Amino acid sequence: MQKDVRDWSRQLVQRELEPTLNYRFEKSIRIRKRSDFQRIQRSGRRFRQRDILALVLPSQGDECRYGLTVSRKVGNAVKRNRVKRLLREAIRHERHILDAANACWDVVVIAHQTSVAASAETLRKQVIVIMERIVAQDERNRK
Repeated sequence: MQKDVRDWSRQLVQRELEPTLNYRFEKSIRIRKRSDFQRIQRSGRRFRQRDILALVLPSQGDECRYGLTVSRKVGNAVKRNRVKRLLREAIRHERHILDAANACWDVVVIAHQTSVAASAETLRKQVIVIMERIVAQDERNRK
């Protein structure tokens, strides 16, 4: 009993000392309007990976926003929903890369047909590469 209390209190203290990261995909960080999607697709910068394409435009707000596009070319509803779920998860866990930068962007991630066969880890690595390229490009443009 005594050991359980000590372990519990140690975990509580450790949790309070760790920085809290918000892994939610809240409405405030989602691109929801059709006009926003069209504006980004029309004039956004393209970053391509094997299974996904990201279109990026400087944000008009004070935080980065993300949108997903998975067309019917990708597959039936089950396949599209799986790809969206995996991409949403990757963005949720890796968005701190863009949030740590000095600028904010609107990012639309478009899934390609090959994304159906990709694993969660593969899509996550591709999202990381794209976000790092966005930050690197921004740093080059600021110099």
